[in-house]
Amino acid sequence: MNKLIKGFFLALMLIGSTVWGVLAVYYGDSQTGLAQGCVATVFGLFGFAVLTGVLWFRWRNQWVLGHLILFIGILGEFLMRENG
Repeated sequence: MNKLIKGFFLALMLIGSTVWGVLAVYYGDSQTGLAQGCVATVFGLFGFAVLTGVLWFRWRNQWVLGHLILFIGILGEFLMRENG
């Protein structure tokens, strides 16, 4: 039961951070271009790959760490854009 609850919250965190990251990249600038759309798509696909990787592969820590690093990069860029 404990593993199920942890898995549920991990999946919820991954889905939420992926959705926020995609929206932050795509709508973060008033001039949404092709590059922003491509980066948002790649981040969304990577988030989906991490979610499925957590469910079926042994390397879940590396998948989640990779997602966290990308999310921190997007968050940092978003905050610098808002404050800059």
